[in-house]
Amino acid sequence: MTDTETGLITYESQLLTQAQSVGLDLTPLLAQVPEADDDAYVGIIRQLLSAQTAADLNAPFSLEGLQEWADKAIIVNSIKRMPSDFDSGLGLYLVADITDPASNEHKVVSTGSTNIIVQLVKAHQLGAFPVACIPRFAKKPTAAGYTPMHLEFITR
Repeated sequence: MTDTETGLITYESQLLTQAQSVGLDLTPLLAQVPEADDDAYVGIIRQLLSAQTAADLNAPFSLEGLQEWADKAIIVNSIKRMPSDFDSGLGLYLVADITDPASNEHKVVSTGSTNIIVQLVKAHQLGAFPVACIPRFAKKPTAAGYTPMHLEFITR
């Protein structure tokens, strides 16, 4: 969220507060990622118009957007941030422009995965885009039954 008086971005979430309490302030890193603009929405519209099935119409709006890419190589070209009110997250999610290297097709996906958000935001800070990676599920679920995801970066 942006403070209307100062223009500063503030993120409020339990997870960010917990990270800050142990000396890990992610806020400056998150603030470096550009907010989604009309280009992000154009990408979503493009993806909707190229849908081949009714199920494809859900893809741009699902925070599970990288699940369909599990264990498949993708290239992340850029990321944008969007505010989120999801209680256990970071207070934002990412919209990523990706390329399927097998077909060279561009897609727009979103992710609310904390692991993936932190990985992609750090890759953005490092100037690593475009970057090749493979979305992976953890080998076992958490005690709460959730199976986290992360990115395995393809480095040479």
